[in-house]
Amino acid sequence: MTKTQKEVQKVSTFLERLDKFDKRVSTFGHHADYGIFNHIVLLFAVTFNTPFVVVVPSAYIYWRAAYGVREIIHYMLLQLIGVTITLVLKKFFARPRPVLENIVKNIKKKTHSLRKKEKNHSMPSGDSMQVALFATFCYLNFGETLWFFIVPIVMYGRVHFMCHYVADTVVGAFIALFVAFSLNNYLELFVQFFF
Repeated sequence: MTKTQKEVQKVSTFLERLDKFDKRVSTFGHHADYGIFNHIVLLFAVTFNTPFVVVVPSAYIYWRAAYGVREIIHYMLLQLIGVTITLVLKKFFARPRPVLENIVKNIKKKTHSLRKKEKNHSMPSGDSMQVALFATFCYLNFGETLWFFIVPIVMYGRVHFMCHYVADTVVGAFIALFVAFSLNNYLELFVQFFF
């Protein structure tokens, strides 16, 4: 075995161990049952899912920016870039979503199964990216930090309803931070120039 093959094997073994650890940690959220409070978790889990991801944040930004159409365009461009990166990485990682057959008894306990609607790969979480991007956009453009409190709730909701593993949501949130902090000012200038 060559040195390169040994290095690849070490990386592969490390990633396999990381994957197992992530799945073990995620089991808590997958198996949890909060009774009536599942409805609250569900509300957060779907708020940044289609079609709400366009309507809810845009309505808030429009109101917050004193009827600012430019701010909505600015936000939508950031979202478009974030979603594109997320979809490309989903194809690259091709990580399967949690297997429903392994935890089907837990779906019956919960109020709703979002997982049945999800058809693409698991890594990274698009919903986590979108909520983190919204929170970061509000921070960078309006100085609001309150929205960061809902980010972990949405991330947990995606795990709780078996759409993702914990690492999927963390990577999705980091993509949002990267996109927002690196492109926010450039896109703001772009929107001001063209609109």
